[in-house]
Amino acid sequence: MMALYNLSIRNKLLLILLLPVLGLVYFAVAGIVERQRTYAEMQRLEDLAELAGLVSALVHETQKERGMSAGFVGSRGARFAVELPRQREATDQQLQSLTRFLAQTPNAELGNGIVRRLDAARSRLGSLAEQRQGVSALNIGADQAVGYYTALNTELLDVVGELARGTAQGELVQRLAAYYNLLQSKERAGIERAVLTNTFAADRFTEALFLRFTGLVGEQNAYTHTFLSLAPNALQERYKQSMGNPVVAETERLRARAFERAVSGGFEVDPNQWFTRQTEKIDLLKQVEDAVAAELLGVAQRLGSDARRDLVVQVAVASLAVGLALLLALLVTHSLTGVLRRTLQTIAQSEGDLNRRLEVLGNDELAQLNRAFNEATDKTRLLVQRISESAHAVHEASMDIAAGNQNLAQRTEEESASLVETAASMEQIAATVRHTADNAVQARQLADSLQQQAREAAELASRTQTAMTEMREASEKVASIVGAIDQIAFQTNLLALNASVEAARAGEQGRGFAVVASEVRHLAQRSAEEAGAIRGLIGDSVQKVHEGVALVEQSDRSLIDIQGGVTRVTKLIADIAAAADEQSKGVEQINLAIAQLDQVTQQNARLVEEAANASQELDAQAGEMAALVGQFHVDAGLAPVARRERPPARGAARTPA
Repeated sequence: MMALYNLSIRNKLLLILLLPVLGLVYFAVAGIVERQRTYAEMQRLEDLAELAGLVSALVHETQKERGMSAGFVGSRGARFAVELPRQREATDQQLQSLTRFLAQTPNAELGNGIVRRLDAARSRLGSLAEQRQGVSALNIGADQAVGYYTALNTELLDVVGELARGTAQGELVQRLAAYYNLLQSKERAGIERAVLTNTFAADRFTEALFLRFTGLVGEQNAYTHTFLSLAPNALQERYKQSMGNPVVAETERLRARAFERAVSGGFEVDPNQWFTRQTEKIDLLKQVEDAVAAELLGVAQRLGSDARRDLVVQVAVASLAVGLALLLALLVTHSLTGVLRRTLQTIAQSEGDLNRRLEVLGNDELAQLNRAFNEATDKTRLLVQRISESAHAVHEASMDIAAGNQNLAQRTEEESASLVETAASMEQIAATVRHTADNAVQARQLADSLQQQAREAAELASRTQTAMTEMREASEKVASIVGAIDQIAFQTNLLALNASVEAARAGEQGRGFAVVASEVRHLAQRSAEEAGAIRGLIGDSVQKVHEGVALVEQSDRSLIDIQGGVTRVTKLIADIAAAADEQSKGVEQINLAIAQLDQVTQQNARLVEEAANASQELDAQAGEMAALVGQFHVDAGLAPVARRERPPARGAARTPA
């Protein structure tokens, strides 16, 4: 990773562009290789299409040889004795053409599957001479002869089928599949020719041949249907046009005759006629086959031409793309490094000159970078100017802070002295408040004692009032008794007076009674007088008792009022004592707050000293800042920062003893 930081921008750009260019080269080469492979495959397909034509031609000749051989054997040499040798020569010529082609074509180009099919066909062709001798000598049956040629044709046609499996080109695969199905249908037509030639020669069907015949007809129809579904429209029309020939209708009529008389025999058909008509039909199929082969070869050649053109275009486009990529990489690298080189030179030559600007060319990222650098330089220039102004303002502010610190130190010292005096005064106030609280406690105790005495006096007055009430009631009872006595004396006096009157009437007999009555009367009068005196005393006593009761009630009310007043006084004294206690606690809190305030004042004094030192440091840093800012060149210069003599910092306020 550190190696990347040591690379120049040019090398980094080349390194960045190298990977895409290498990727482009890789994909270009891969595309060229793929096009080359496709071109080689198309050339191979051209050879395979040619091989398919040669195999088809050989199969066509072996089909005719098979039919003639079957007719020759079936007629026991009476028929095709002249035609068969000529057909064998035609077959040999096609075999030689195929052999020459295979000798010139490497097996690797054909593919393993095709080579295996060809080897199997070559192995069977190795016994072709022996089969021909057997047919010529009539040593083998028609079934054996037909079976040999059928097996040979099957193996040859399998080569064509293998061609379709050996390529991945969809269009060509479809053409090969259609071609293969047409060959298979034509092969079944050839077998049908041999089977019916033998049957018409024998003028009857064996059970095996009939089953073989019906199977061949079904297979022909199936292969024909598949061919028509795969072949393009032009070939379908060509096939239908060929099958519209009257020869095909004649072969269909003869085939229908074979089906109609399959059981009874007696077909009344000349084998040569059937062979000739079926051969003509097969020739028509051969024409369609040749058209399909030509179209197949044309498709292969067209695909090969397209592949060759694609290869040339791929090489040209890849070369052009790689060349343009390299050229563009060099141009971009030169453009970027040139701008960066000029930018670095301008920055290196500025030497603190904030008035210089970088050139801005275009609107790419480097132009935006230079434009941003110029804008940043403008902002830096304004910032430097503001910093210079700020340094001057900081210097002035540090002077003001120093003066303020001096005044603050003086005021802090005065405040500390005032706090000392306040603390002393609060101590005196605290002593006075504590004394007042003590007196209030004593007064409360005295008030409690007085309240107790007033309570006792009230109780005594209440008992006195009760006694006076009882005395009044007793005097009233005595007065009532005295009244009763006075009434008795009055009645007694009246009785004595009546007795005296009666005694006077009685004369001498009543004289003694009169004397007694007089004495009783005298005693009654005295009792009345004494009772009157007692009643007067009792009245005075009752009056005095009433007055005493009133005075006692008044005293009781006064004592109650005194007790209420004493209670209120006691409560007030208690409130005074509580207030004095609260004042004492408040004074203690004030003393504590004053002590804390004194500590804060001492701390403020130390902070003032530290602020003075900080203002000195700030002034020094402002000077350094002004010196640093002075290294930059700006449009509008500022006057150097004036340094005033700062007042000496005062020491911290003294700590009170």
